[in-house]
Amino acid sequence: MATWQRTTLTARVASQSHFNDLGALLGVLDPITADPTGGTFPFSDGVTPNLAAYG
Repeated sequence: MATWQRTTLTARVASQSHFNDLGALLGVLDPITADPTGGTFPFSDGVTPNLAAYG
């Protein structure tokens, strides 16, 4: 909790750091170690919306 009380990071940067901390707590490899090329474990990736789903 103390880590996040004083931060001025953007939400995106803070969420990535939080995700890494959570993974470490659970014993899961961080994305860079698990997938150095970013092919299957990226923090964010582009998506193509399915416009047909909106009628």
